[in-house]
Amino acid sequence: MDKQNPKVTVKINGREKNIKDTDTPKEKEEEVVWVLPEKVEVSERKVVSIEEVRNEKKKQPKKLKEQVGKISIKKSSFSAARKFIVIVGLAVTVGVGFGMFGLNTITNDKQPSPVSQSPSTVAVNSAVTDHSEQTKATEKELKEDAKPGATATVDAFSIYIVQAGVFSSKEAAAKAKESLSGESVVFGQSNAYTIVVGASTSEAKAKELSDAYKKSGEDAYVKSYEMKGAAQLAESDEKVMSTLQPFMANVMDQVGKVVEGNKASSVSEVKKELDKIQEQTDNKEIGKLIKTLEQSVSSLESFNQSSKKSDGDQATKYMLTSLVQYQQIIKK
Repeated sequence: MDKQNPKVTVKINGREKNIKDTDTPKEKEEEVVWVLPEKVEVSERKVVSIEEVRNEKKKQPKKLKEQVGKISIKKSSFSAARKFIVIVGLAVTVGVGFGMFGLNTITNDKQPSPVSQSPSTVAVNSAVTDHSEQTKATEKELKEDAKPGATATVDAFSIYIVQAGVFSSKEAAAKAKESLSGESVVFGQSNAYTIVVGASTSEAKAKELSDAYKKSGEDAYVKSYEMKGAAQLAESDEKVMSTLQPFMANVMDQVGKVVEGNKASSVSEVKKELDKIQEQTDNKEIGKLIKTLEQSVSSLESFNQSSKKSDGDQATKYMLTSLVQYQQIIKK
């Protein structure tokens, strides 16, 4: 069957009117012109992506480098100023140093060579090796040109003596000395005259000498004694006398060994050093003192070979005599 066309019934003014559904031509489409509204700037919150943040961080080191460059320029200028200050400071320091050195040199020329006043220190310095070094130093000082007319006082020399009596007059001391069996000398100090039978650099050794002396039936006791100088000696002579102090201390200790019946040690080396010192002075009294010390050393050498008491007594005699001569030189 043929498909029937649909039928449309329309009432117009109450009357039905059949309208046949026919194809009508399409109406011409109207052209519509679209007008875009003007773009309105709307303030929106800016959204920053992660990539932009990373890129921003990468740019920051460049700014730091620029700042570092600026700082380095300031440091270089500061470094130049600091160098100038350091140079000026060094110049002032060096100048002051030379000035102090010159002042100390002039002052040392007027002062005697320091010598220890402590008996224990003197005892340590009595070693032969120390004697050799001190002699070399003294020889060097004596070779230097001394100022004409310059004088100095010898430093005090402290020892311990074994005394057998004290008297108010020299005559009384001399008379008492004759009654003693062993070797002895008389020390005069402050209107007191002391009979000395032994000497040492330490109190302990002096007491041992005192005990040995008491065995002979005579009384004796130990006392500290200071040989203090007042005489103004030529600088060269003062240096020689100061150098002799440790050698005299060594001879005292060696004589103490012999008194106790033991052999002396290193006496030959001491004699060689004394010969060297002898060449450094023209003072006759100092020459006699050195000669007396050498005689004591020779007696010690003889005792080492013979072990005779007479050689030991001779060593004691010359040692005590050297102490008297020493005091006569420094007190004039």
